[in-house]
Amino acid sequence: MKKRMRLKILLLVLFSFFTIHLSADNQPIKVIVDTDCDMDDMMAILYLLKLQNVEILAVTTTGSGMAHWKCTAPNILDLLELAGHPNIPVSYGAQESLSPYANFPEVWRTGVDNVFNIPLPKNPNPPSSLSSCELIIQTLKNSTEKVTILSLAPMTNIALAIESDPSIISKIENIVISGGAVNFSGNIVGEPRGFKNICAEYNIFLDVKAAEVSISSGAPITLVPLNATQDAPINQAIYDKFKNEQRNPSANFVYEVIAPFVETQKNVTLYFWDPVAAMVMTTPSIGEYKNMNLSLNTQQGQSYGCFFESSSGSLVNVCLSINPTTFYSLFYKTLSQGH
Repeated sequence: MKKRMRLKILLLVLFSFFTIHLSADNQPIKVIVDTDCDMDDMMAILYLLKLQNVEILAVTTTGSGMAHWKCTAPNILDLLELAGHPNIPVSYGAQESLSPYANFPEVWRTGVDNVFNIPLPKNPNPPSSLSSCELIIQTLKNSTEKVTILSLAPMTNIALAIESDPSIISKIENIVISGGAVNFSGNIVGEPRGFKNICAEYNIFLDVKAAEVSISSGAPITLVPLNATQDAPINQAIYDKFKNEQRNPSANFVYEVIAPFVETQKNVTLYFWDPVAAMVMTTPSIGEYKNMNLSLNTQQGQSYGCFFESSSGSLVNVCLSINPTTFYSLFYKTLSQGH
């Protein structure tokens, strides 16, 4: 009788233990998305909003990247209305980078300001009264759990928040950065400041100081550079999936974004840059990684904004490649579910 009672108690304890740990494991990833409101940013946000294991606490915007400042927060608010999540706080952020050097080509920025004429429903909610720097700080401090920051833009807002209140670093689970190129070709167009740059990527290049502050802050860093995102071009196969299947508003938005590039700009190769970073954050098993000590070149010239390995650099978990088959399958499946 005593043995049976002890067994029951043991089973009850084990059941409680596994139940507690299962509940903890099933807690959604708490996320702040920092964005410059480009089209791939928007696709990444829609993807995250479809996932049961992600909770977006706030979306912070910056005017130092693709969209002009005045269009940033309103466009994201309307995107959230489209996705059925109109009440997530969205803020205006920095208008200029901490290290002004260049901009995206103006024709790109104008198209993004207008969301390439893709209609979005109007969100009745106004932007947050807090700046992006303030919203990052407040969100981190108010959270009972650590929060992941998904950086899809020049890192101006994140650096400002870290410099304003370094105590927030202890509340950061990870900073997942869509940006950079590591021993890999960059994507800078033209000759900013008279130099042809072949090894930098725009999100880092447009605010090198902010990237340096963020990466050297002591917060855990996962970098998703061009090395990895080049594994996921926008191609005919994924276009056909979105075109031929019944589409909900979020999936239809993705279709509207990618259609022109597949149908009329066949000589241009674009990639799912930010959706790849979002999926690395939520499903890290899609990637291959290497821990590297990285520094940034801050000197004006051909390699400005480029990463290089250095014994004095910050430890960064670098995603060097992804499984494209898994990416395309999961991206389509996730976006096409629900309403």
